[in-house]
Amino acid sequence: MELKGLFQNRSFATFLIVMVFAFAISTALILIPFNGEPGKVIAKNIASVVFSLLTFWFFFKSWFFTETYDLSKGIWGLFTLGIFLWAVAEFVWAFFEVILKVETPFPSIADLFWVLGYIPLFWGLSIRYRTLDVTLDRQQKRSILMFSATLFLLIAYFVIRPILIEFDPQRLGENLLNLFYPLSDIVLLVLTCAILFSFGKGRFALTWKFIIFGFIMMSIADLLFSYLSWYGLYYPDGNINAISFLVDAGYNLSYILLALGIYAYGILLEIRNVIKLKANYGVLGGSKILIFTDSREKVISVSDNFMLLIGLQDKSMFMKRGLHELLEIDQGILDGLIHTLRHRGLISNYLIRASDIEAKQLFFTAIPLFNPQGGYDGAAIILQTELNEKEKETPLTEEQRGLVDFYLKMAGANAEQESLALKAYFLDQINLMYELVYEFNGQYLANSLLSFIAQKAKEKSWDVQINNLEISIPVDYDIQILSSMMSHLLRAGRTFTANIVSLALLDKEMKRIDQELRPEILQIVDQSGLRVMGQVAY
Repeated sequence: MELKGLFQNRSFATFLIVMVFAFAISTALILIPFNGEPGKVIAKNIASVVFSLLTFWFFFKSWFFTETYDLSKGIWGLFTLGIFLWAVAEFVWAFFEVILKVETPFPSIADLFWVLGYIPLFWGLSIRYRTLDVTLDRQQKRSILMFSATLFLLIAYFVIRPILIEFDPQRLGENLLNLFYPLSDIVLLVLTCAILFSFGKGRFALTWKFIIFGFIMMSIADLLFSYLSWYGLYYPDGNINAISFLVDAGYNLSYILLALGIYAYGILLEIRNVIKLKANYGVLGGSKILIFTDSREKVISVSDNFMLLIGLQDKSMFMKRGLHELLEIDQGILDGLIHTLRHRGLISNYLIRASDIEAKQLFFTAIPLFNPQGGYDGAAIILQTELNEKEKETPLTEEQRGLVDFYLKMAGANAEQESLALKAYFLDQINLMYELVYEFNGQYLANSLLSFIAQKAKEKSWDVQINNLEISIPVDYDIQILSSMMSHLLRAGRTFTANIVSLALLDKEMKRIDQELRPEILQIVDQSGLRVMGQVAY
């Protein structure tokens, strides 16, 4: 989402207006105090405490509501801790100046919290930079190097040099802090600028730019504070001057930018477009329901999960009733299936649609049963579907599972199910890659990923069509050829995505998808060699 689009969001626009208004009020109270110099002190300290606590609250919300497996949760947690420690430092500083009405000692307990706050913030920013895994070009590296060198020379001459010249062992704590703050701010500035260069125009890049500019503003304000404090120019004789006002405004503005960034992040999560890549096949059935019918297609035996399918609790209510009646399907459809079954000897994964039962789509597989004289004696039927209340399902007995596997193998349904499982896995992985590229670098590069995969398929003369966000996978390929084809395309997509985002992040997300798969599907994927996580890129 571009800046203009974000401003068009009512929630963000309202929050921005409130923050601008609050900043203007706090600035006015400092410049035009209601009670002389004491009023300036009160306004300055209350504004710092309020803005820092507000920023902490929004980072805490983002951390709390982020899924555990999401990499961002750790980063937001570290930022939340760091900003909380800084907010405590702001409160301690305000306590001395507003409540006790004395100048805050240096060093004080507030400095302890400020120093501790740097640790999780450095840690969080380092994780963010490492996971971007972006190689800066020569011009970017030169710019960062020149900026860092210039900044270091200026700080070394104007801040660090006089501290070292007048170093007093009797004031060891004060001198060490005077060195720690500017050096830490230099590191913070360099790290945030490196991250800033690494971002493109993705959905979350804008939110991170707010956050990064917030840290840059904080570092600049802190460096100015260190310089002014050493030379006694920060609130000289307790009176405000222009440069002191700019420092205080810089601190408050940095908290506001941080709050805007994390608030925008929450909005983008809520309105995020979920990309759906669809193949030209139905859903992969989950639950397997075993049914036996007699020669007149009356139900004579079922597995217990059949009752969950049709919503009845008493088996006596449906025994000896027609299967078409229980499934709420047209009798002509069932008669046609039975006719095909008796002449072909099997039906495999035929999709039927029901109207009033819990599951709307059923994959129908059947094997005919014959008596000793060779006459048709009924059918063994397996229905595969996704039950709405899966948690209430009674598992099949060991004997029933054996019969289901035997009949599916006889009908050739296993091969079809394996093909469907591999296609579903392939699309899940492509969907993941698309979303990662989209979030980090925008729709243009995400669509380029699909074009890249389509080109790789074309080079191999594979009939894989990608139009907009719909992928069409051939249905008539042998499963070995299908596995080889999709493995090749996944490796190509993995390479493209890793170059745009982060190989470590991509593999971590691929692993998460694998952990969410049913064991039987994961076994099929493993046997096919389709998992490309951890492999050398294409």
